[in-house]
Amino acid sequence: MPDLRTRFQPADRIAAPDLWPDVLTREPGEPPPRSPWGRVTALAIAVGVAALAILVLIRVLPLGSAKPVAPSPTPSSTITPGPTPSPAKLPSAGEVVGTIHFDATILAAADGKLFAIRQDTEKAYTMARIERDGSMTTVRIRDNRSRYIGRIAATSEAVYLGTEVIHRFTNDKDELIRIDANTLKPTAKITLDDNVLGIVASPDSVWVALSDRVLRLDPVTLATRSTFMVPGIAPAPIGPGSVGSLALGWGGLWVVAGNAARSTLYRLDPNSLSALGRASVPGLPDQGFIVSADDQAVWMVYSSGVRKVDPQSGAIRRLIPIQEVTTADARGTGLVAMLGQSSIAQIDSDGRVVALTENLGDIGGSMAVDGQDVWISAGATSILHFVLADVPAGS
Repeated sequence: MPDLRTRFQPADRIAAPDLWPDVLTREPGEPPPRSPWGRVTALAIAVGVAALAILVLIRVLPLGSAKPVAPSPTPSSTITPGPTPSPAKLPSAGEVVGTIHFDATILAAADGKLFAIRQDTEKAYTMARIERDGSMTTVRIRDNRSRYIGRIAATSEAVYLGTEVIHRFTNDKDELIRIDANTLKPTAKITLDDNVLGIVASPDSVWVALSDRVLRLDPVTLATRSTFMVPGIAPAPIGPGSVGSLALGWGGLWVVAGNAARSTLYRLDPNSLSALGRASVPGLPDQGFIVSADDQAVWMVYSSGVRKVDPQSGAIRRLIPIQEVTTADARGTGLVAMLGQSSIAQIDSDGRVVALTENLGDIGGSMAVDGQDVWISAGATSILHFVLADVPAGS
């Protein structure tokens, strides 16, 4: 509605006639002469009154189609603003089918089974094997370096554990441990000069990433079969701030080596460990990044999004922004990702989130994917078993 206080301001600029001489000369009872300025003033007032009347009629009378009027808010109908809805509601990524009461620090899955580690004391840990139906077998294992166990990989035959000893506080060496997947008892162990930054396992080989090298080991004895020395990195344990990640998939063995400010993605022959390609890893020092691969796709995963990797050249493509990526595993042509601390998403081959399940509670820390089964550490005392939905447009 127009502001009536300013609507007629232009009329204030019309000069008014001087009527005082006429008053002095006019006889008593004689009507005043009709001045042209008087007619102008009367006309302006009439126009103003007519305009005001029209505004009142438009506001009061139901002319034309009725205009909706918002109801006055009342205490009983006050609506609290909520989050802005997404443009299109995504289908569910899946559902939680079970909760396992086990305080796990790291997880790995293979052949439909979940393997989990619980740190009991500084010198002992519990190894658990959990079936799809939630049944669990546990064995307590004594090890003086149990508090440093931070890496895990599994096959249907064995589980491999790697340590990340804090060398500035102790002279202890790092370890790689093989545990039988059936008995859950250690069957082999080797010492290493530096932290285990990544492990990948298959029935035929085990690959281990240290800060300055990649080892291919026998899957039973853990004897070294071949070695790749990362160019330009000081021998262990001198190199500071090292990052490392391993993935076996389309194109070979994928290795991220370097530090948070400058890292390189290498494509290696899985057997000889000869370099087949390399590419600089785009990113910033405060971004976490890992490589994830399977037999259909290779991805670089950042906390701020994902980048697809060409499996032949190793070229790393543009960043596809996805907020709060906690971790992700390659699955099919896409990814399964944990977003923030309460959501699971399916990401398609174009890097788009095509299915999302939110409000899963306090999840995070570790995730293991095996087919449609996803296990996620939840809080401090349990593991969620999540089954992925079939999403036609997804991975």
